[in-house]
Amino acid sequence: MMFTAPGQHGHEADGSEAEDFCRWCYENGVYTYEISMDEMIEDCAPRMAEVMGWTVDEAASLLGAVLSTLRRWREVAENEKAYGEETRAAYGDEVVDASNK
Repeated sequence: MMFTAPGQHGHEADGSEAEDFCRWCYENGVYTYEISMDEMIEDCAPRMAEVMGWTVDEAASLLGAVLSTLRRWREVAENEKAYGEETRAAYGDEVVDASNK
C-alpha cells in the first residue's frame, strides 16, 4: 500500500506501526474485518469512484491491480498457486476459499 500521510499505518499487537498494512484494514495485530480481495474491491470501488471522479469500473480495475500486490492477498495468491490444486482436492473449494479470506 502506498501511504501518503502520517497516521495511515495500522498497528501491531504491541502498538508498533505495521509496515505493510493500513489502519483501515489492520489494527492490534489483526485484520479489522475478514474479507476477500474481490469483496474488498466491490466494497471500495464505488467510494473510490465517487471521490476520484471515475467510473466504478475504472476504480475496480485499479483496485484489482493494486490490491493483488499487497501482502494480504499476494500471500493468498502465492499459496493458492503452490498448493491450491492439491489442497482443493483434499479439502474442497469451500474450505480453501474460507481460509483464503
